Order: sequence, then structure tokens, then C-alpha cells
Amino acid sequence: MVANGLLTNPTLFTGTQCTPLECVQKWLDICFNITLKDNLCNQLTIPERPPNLTFQCFHHHLVFMLEKLLTTSQRRTFNNLQHFDDVLMFLQEHLGLKPQVCEEIMFKKQQILNLDYYGRDSVHNKLKSLYQTDEELVRVDYNYDNDGQFFKSKLVIDNSI
Repeated sequence: MVANGLLTNPTLFTGTQCTPLECVQKWLDICFNITLKDNLCNQLTIPERPPNLTFQCFHHHLVFMLEKLLTTSQRRTFNNLQHFDDVLMFLQEHLGLKPQVCEEIMFKKQQILNLDYYGRDSVHNKLKSLYQTDEELVRVDYNYDNDGQFFKSKLVIDNSI
């Protein structure tokens, strides 16, 4: 339950009633700076679309964070935006926010993770099989010919009551 509250207001435990604009600004800065390569840290502007960041992740967090900061009609408009540049234009126009380039020292602290998901299914299945019982490994196929008796066959009737 706290997870939804923290998405809506990341400063929940500080006693604030809604997400402060500084928090939204930090999210913008994190999203746009953390995905830049070291050689771009001296730029004065940030590209419209951050590399290595999906729009869904970026926008989804903002939808929750801005829930109590925007009017109903603004929220409706914002929630339907589908491009990075549209979101940035909206935030600039309505809240006066835009991504800021971090100082060079911040770039030196970060490290882009090159995650390789090749073979993740085999690792998952290997780990999953360690915790399964033999009963769980038995595959039961649905019989389309017996007219819905599949679940009834799984019932154990207790006549002791």
C-alpha cells in the first residue's frame, strides 16, 4: 500500500501533502542525465529523448507524481501524451520545469549498466525447479472434450462434515 503512495508522493514520509516541484525536477534530471554518456556532460542542453530510457517508465512515474499538482483537465491531457518532447513541452508550459544538465562530478559518479538478458529464461527455470515439488512438475492438460469437468476433477470432497 505504501508503494502507491510513494509513487504519488515520493516525499510521503516528510509530511508533505503532494509531490514538491523539486522532486519532479529531480526525476527529470535523473532521467535525462543518468542516461547520457560521459562525453555529453559538457552540453548546455539535453536531447529531447534520453537514450536507454523507455517513455513508459518516464511518463508512468510522472503521471503519479503530478496527480495532485495538476487540475483534472491538465491531468487528462498529460496522461494522454505519448512522446518525450510533448511531455517536456507540457512540463515547461504548466510547471516551468525542464531537465537540467548535472555538473561534471555527477557524471563521474554514475555508471550505465549494460544488462544482458540473454539466457534469462534458462536461469529462471533452473532456479524455479529447485523450489518445486514433484507434484507441481506434473503437467495437466485441459481436455476440451469433457465439457468443463477439468476443475471438478480437482476437487476433493470431504464427507466428514
